[in-house]
Amino acid sequence: MKKIGIVGKTGKTEPAEMIKEFLPWLLEQGCEVYIDSETASLAGMKGYPRSEIPALVDMIIVLGGDGTMISVARLVSNRNVAILGVNIGGMGFLTAVQKEDFRDAMKKVLTDNCPVEERMMLSACVFRHSECIAEYIVMNDVVVNKGALARIIDL
Repeated sequence: MKKIGIVGKTGKTEPAEMIKEFLPWLLEQGCEVYIDSETASLAGMKGYPRSEIPALVDMIIVLGGDGTMISVARLVSNRNVAILGVNIGGMGFLTAVQKEDFRDAMKKVLTDNCPVEERMMLSACVFRHSECIAEYIVMNDVVVNKGALARIIDL
């Protein structure tokens, strides 16, 4: 995997700082790197729209937390693109690699010495009067939440 996308958590400068640190190393390894526009601009670089990155790469490195990981999983849901989640947030259930372990994890990825874990995606539809009014591709779970007023729901 030599074509690599990088997507950072929006509104945070830490992904841009990590890119400045690790981008030269990735380029030395012969990688082509495509960084999302917002993160790239924080690092003073040219970037690509997030929606275009999956078509350009073999894998995406997610610099963020579980929310960023889930949004990227939705982006790549119809493509065979691997995702490596690097936790720069709190718990990081889905982003298993800690930022201090990033270089070691990438060495394993680049030498094909890294296990790939396949995840199932779910399709969720919101039906109203037997009509699908919204459809979502999701990873991990679907949350059913009541609005401001209490309502009865049949599942």
